[in-house]
Parts: sequence; C-alpha cells; structure tokens
Amino acid sequence: MPTDAQKRASAKWDAQHMTTVSVRMRKDTAEQLTAAAKANGTTRNAVLLQAARDYIQTHSTEPDTQPDT
Repeated sequence: MPTDAQKRASAKWDAQHMTTVSVRMRKDTAEQLTAAAKANGTTRNAVLLQAARDYIQTHSTEPDTQPDT
C-alpha cells in the first residue's frame, strides 16, 4: 500500500503530466465497448488510448510523431 508521501508525489506528477479526455456516447455503445474490452482482457481506457495513438500516427502532420506512452 502506498504511503501518504507516495500518494502526494503521484498526484503531483499526474497534475503536471496527465489530463482527462472524455467522450459522450450512447449507453448501448458504451456497454458494448465495455463487454468487448473485458472479453479481450483489456479496459475501455486502453482501447480508447490505443485508438487515439493510432489516429495520431496515421494523421499527424509532423514527421515521425510518436505519441506519449
């Protein structure tokens, strides 16, 4: 279990380096996404993040753009 100091350090790093991107979709689509991800041993977040990375790689206007991990 992380200590309070580790939790604070993690929260600080997240605040500096991460952002939340949300998407609105029909409930039935969200349920299908959740089920498909679970059936394939992954999460909705992982699926959407990979889709974003693939899109950036395909449509980037900058040469050799590699999205952050």
